[in-house]
Amino acid sequence: MPWSLSQIPGNTARFKYRSPPVVTRRWLTHVVRPGFALLGDYPVLDIVETNDDGLPSRIKAVELSGFFDGSMHGWRAWGTDIECAVTWDDDNPIVEPLDTHGNPREVPRFGTL
Repeated sequence: MPWSLSQIPGNTARFKYRSPPVVTRRWLTHVVRPGFALLGDYPVLDIVETNDDGLPSRIKAVELSGFFDGSMHGWRAWGTDIECAVTWDDDNPIVEPLDTHGNPREVPRFGTL
């Protein structure tokens, strides 16, 4: 169901979505509590696979993009569900977005937010 913050008095921002990101029932216990809600600048929706140490090795995430529209809109942003491979350098995750065939892909950059 689409929603909008513009319905709140005094709020000038407006947020809409086609369909909300899907998170599983285990999101809180498997993603948030162990500290994996944000890996390598990507909000994590689910952990698909883990390595032998129990760390995420493949995740479902949200890729955010946006820009400033100088006309009537102002800041505009979008989110796309993606799958990523995760490798670990000590305690630091290295997140690599994958294409639909599971191959690494280029990450589009839309300026600085």
